[in-house]
Amino acid sequence: MNRARYDHSAAWLSDGRVLVVGGRSGEGLLDSVEFYGPATPRVCLPQVAVRH
Repeated sequence: MNRARYDHSAAWLSDGRVLVVGGRSGEGLLDSVEFYGPATPRVCLPQVAVRH
């Protein structure tokens, strides 16, 4: 993960990726989202729509 986290939510997506949302770090609450893809074992940050 790009940020160490705990107490997060995770969902296994139909394309095999894992979506990790929120949680806590040593600094407090996290409002970030990360994808983990098994095809490329690394974490990817999604593009964010600023005002949708």
